[in-house]
Amino acid sequence: MICNTCGRQTQNEEANFCEYCGSSFRENIDMLGPTVIKEQRAGQPREKAASQQEATERPISFLQWLGMYAILFLPLFIPFIGWVIPLVMLFVWAFANNTPVSKKNWSRATLIFLLVYLIVAVFVITSMIRNPIFQEMMTGTFDLNKIRSMY
Repeated sequence: MICNTCGRQTQNEEANFCEYCGSSFRENIDMLGPTVIKEQRAGQPREKAASQQEATERPISFLQWLGMYAILFLPLFIPFIGWVIPLVMLFVWAFANNTPVSKKNWSRATLIFLLVYLIVAVFVITSMIRNPIFQEMMTGTFDLNKIRSMY
C-alpha cells in the first residue's frame, strides 16, 4: 500500500497507519489540503507545515502596515542610496515563501506600478530632451523674446 502523505510503500496491506510518517490509510480527506502534503514529502513535519500555511494566510495587522510603510518611505531621506532599501524590500516581500499572501500580492502590484511609472517617466524625459526649445536652452541660444513673439 502506498501512503498518500509521504509517498512510501508499506508491505502490510492491512495496516491502518503508515509505518514511516504515521498518517492514516483510512482517511479519505486530508483536512490541511494538498499544500501540506507536498511540504511533508519534502521532509517537513505536519505541525510546521500547518503553522507556515497559517502564517501565510493570516491578515496583516494595522501596525504591520505602518511598519511596512515606514520601511518604504523613511529610507528615502537618505541621500543617493535611499531608494535601494525600499526596492529590495519590495522584491523580498513579493517573492519570499513565508510572506502573507496579501503582502505578497500588494508588493507585486507595487513593483508592476513602479515599472510602468519608470517607463512613462523615461518617455516623458526623452520627449522633453528632444524638444527644440529645450535644446536651445542647453546650447545657450535660447531667446525669450523669440518665444514671446510666437504667442
